Amino acid sequence: MYNIQEGNEDALNTDAIKFDIDLQPLQTVGGLAISETSRRAIVDTTNNRVVGTCGKNYKPTAFYKVCELVNHGLRQSDIDLSGIVVEDNVYDNGAKFHRVITFPKIQKSLAKRDDIVSLKLDIHSSLDLSRKISSIFNAVRLWCTNGCVTNDYNTQRNYKQTLGFLPEWLATNSVTALVNFENNKEMFDRMLATSVDDDTVARFFQSTLAKLSKPSGNQVDGFVYHSERKLTALMKHYQKEKPQCGGSNLWAVYNTMTHYSTHVDDIDWTGTEVDETGNVVQAKLIGARHNVAYNRQLDVAKSLTHELFKRVA
Repeated sequence: MYNIQEGNEDALNTDAIKFDIDLQPLQTVGGLAISETSRRAIVDTTNNRVVGTCGKNYKPTAFYKVCELVNHGLRQSDIDLSGIVVEDNVYDNGAKFHRVITFPKIQKSLAKRDDIVSLKLDIHSSLDLSRKISSIFNAVRLWCTNGCVTNDYNTQRNYKQTLGFLPEWLATNSVTALVNFENNKEMFDRMLATSVDDDTVARFFQSTLAKLSKPSGNQVDGFVYHSERKLTALMKHYQKEKPQCGGSNLWAVYNTMTHYSTHVDDIDWTGTEVDETGNVVQAKLIGARHNVAYNRQLDVAKSLTHELFKRVA
């Protein structure tokens, strides 16, 4: 389900994503009861459907309640809510949720004057244990609509839904948003001012986004620790970013990564294949787009902890 609203404070409305949930007992196909200390069903009581299962320590929060807590904080903050755009996506039969709020009245020009970033808020949640609740202010680069992932995806505003978890922290997340937005703008300027050479960039990608989860090869022929295909794609796109980002600098590296996590079905990342008629065509994205984008955002956030980017943190 996709819904978009534009306006002022009224655009924060949650009616389109409103359904209540309840925890109910499970049973086997043969009718045997499953102990509630082992597993329970998460039921959408508004539409009478099961959207997930959970263990005894899981206390899920309905998506609209998560957003209403965030909305309360936004209304109490100094953030300009005029002209905002609110996009809601509910995926996988109600199991996953993503809200994006962009604030077009809150923009910053970077040291490269034609580069402008606008404040953005990403809210994630799930009812199938696949995503933690997160509410993260970051930015969107207006020139190319890349989402500006920051290390907050790794370290802040990212919590499991367990007994004892109090979601009220969502309501206070807006307090430091404008200060953090200014800090991020200054960090982006430092990226622009930090030159790097291609060999350094290649080594960085080898140890981050192109790194294999498990080495391939063997002791006789040697082990391979990164994907050559992915490294080639990253370096090829990096060459495209250079003239648009002021040269060989960390801003170009960063925008290569955010393009990778934002435009996941771009041919630069899917590659090509030969169809049944023998023509070379763009390859299909492997996996659901929303899952690929979410996981890549986490990978980019992890990459920002690398020594190369600690220079500008």
